[in-house]
Amino acid sequence: MKSNPSPSPGAAGRRRLVLVFFGLLWAWGALGLAHALIEQRSQIRLAETQAVAPARWQLGSGQEKRLEHFLRQMTRDLPEGSRIGWTVPPEPNSSVFFLTRWATYHLPHSLIVPAGARRPSDDLDFWITYRRRLQRPDLEPVRELPQGSLYRVRKD
Repeated sequence: MKSNPSPSPGAAGRRRLVLVFFGLLWAWGALGLAHALIEQRSQIRLAETQAVAPARWQLGSGQEKRLEHFLRQMTRDLPEGSRIGWTVPPEPNSSVFFLTRWATYHLPHSLIVPAGARRPSDDLDFWITYRRRLQRPDLEPVRELPQGSLYRVRKD
């Protein structure tokens, strides 16, 4: 009867060395993957909290949803077809343009008129300011939120 030859001590050592090597290689890969996932998650959180120019907003993004909520709160009692002055802080012209486009999109039953702070109000019914306040004798405050204000135009 033949017996299996027992592995030599050198072969067992090599096998153990190979297993340790592949174990370390696997651990290194797992740590690298975990590090990449953590880094990606932090980049996503950073992108969600950073301000993005209105020209780069997407439908359903956080900024767009916040503006929609603000406009819904401001206009919840206004009659359809209202002429609304829309004032935003002095920013680059493209931001003013795109904020006005978003306001027009979210208020389809109102006429949104881009309005500088000194614009006459005789052809407007209401005035909404976004991220700023106005102090004018022809405007009566109706509603204020941290993001802006709604004013009724006085028709004297």
